[in-house]
Amino acid sequence: MKHNYIWGAIDKLSQLAISLLLTKWIAAYFGTELFGAYQFALSTFAVATSLTWLCPAEIFYSRLDKAGRLADSVITTSIVYRFMLSIGIFTCGIVYILTSVEGIERATFTAVLLLSLTYAEPLGIFRLLIETNGRFHATAKIRFFGLLLKACVIFASIHMAAPPAVVVSAALVESIAVSVICLVFYKRMVAPYTFVFAQWDASVLRDMVVEGVKYWPGLVAMTFGLKADRILLANALDASVYGAYAAAMSLFEQFTSVGTSIVAIAAPIYIYRESGERLRRNFLLACVAVVLLGVIGAIMLYLIAPYVVTLVYGPTFSNAVAVLRSALLFAPIIFLELIASTLMIKQRSPGLFSLKWLVAMAVSLTILHSGTSELYGVYGHVSSWLVASLFSVGFMVRYLMCTANATVKH
Repeated sequence: MKHNYIWGAIDKLSQLAISLLLTKWIAAYFGTELFGAYQFALSTFAVATSLTWLCPAEIFYSRLDKAGRLADSVITTSIVYRFMLSIGIFTCGIVYILTSVEGIERATFTAVLLLSLTYAEPLGIFRLLIETNGRFHATAKIRFFGLLLKACVIFASIHMAAPPAVVVSAALVESIAVSVICLVFYKRMVAPYTFVFAQWDASVLRDMVVEGVKYWPGLVAMTFGLKADRILLANALDASVYGAYAAAMSLFEQFTSVGTSIVAIAAPIYIYRESGERLRRNFLLACVAVVLLGVIGAIMLYLIAPYVVTLVYGPTFSNAVAVLRSALLFAPIIFLELIASTLMIKQRSPGLFSLKWLVAMAVSLTILHSGTSELYGVYGHVSSWLVASLFSVGFMVRYLMCTANATVKH
């Protein structure tokens, strides 16, 4: 088990380190304007991916056997369902590009990234099954290999002065490698499986739709609320200004992803599997530790922001410093939301989860439509986290008060 935790940490840290290196290469090769188009495509792709979460991983946990495996009919149904979802979303994405996206670079980059939906999402079930079989270390290694392959393709493309679209297509190489290797690994090392369309089960499909609907609105609202600034400001700002803004927010999200990674590794161990007084104690310790990390990290990054921006993006992105520093003022709130939200997940409150992010998205969109400067973009982004944290902290306080009363009575 410790082997899995170590590889989980290595996976998260390597993803962060290599992602920063790739960002540096791409930013230097693209320049501010093209880099802005690239960030627009990534944000749009993130929203499109969230639409496929109408088939969330949580619905499979109750169907796992003691060895962490699923019946072939459930796997086949998942593949069919996710493929239908992905094709539908890919089609809608192409229509969106043709009717609403300005600029050939933004349109091309977005279309390239959307291609991965058609195979990566349907085959995503195998990565889940490898991990539920107790082999998280295996998927960590597979993802690491995929990221290295992507880095090699980007490096070669830039070295050969390839068109920007070729550089962006490295993401397709990564997703193909991870999807195929997970499929082959599952079949050879976990359980034999052969796709037979006739095995799909209508009742399983119905359960997937019903269960997915509970979390789907919140997941989509969360993703869109946190990416809307880069989507809506793309046409409102000058291309070079937008590029610097997108660069700053990308770096800010890399920082907050550290908190996401820590919570993703720690929560299953110390929160999701605990109950009673042990859950209460573990949660409070985790809350203090994560928020303290957010405060210290934000202060340090604020002080060295000019050096970090120059190191990652180069001197042409100097306008990103002010935007990054503005966003960092709100970083502790984001770290608080990340840890506080684990209680809502632990207590299985999908309705409140969706309401939280729908309200957060509405507030974010309202702010983004009230102004078109970079600061409005920052405020629109962090407002989503602020509103979400109010819900999560309220839920947390109520839980702690109830459990405290129960402890006193006991």
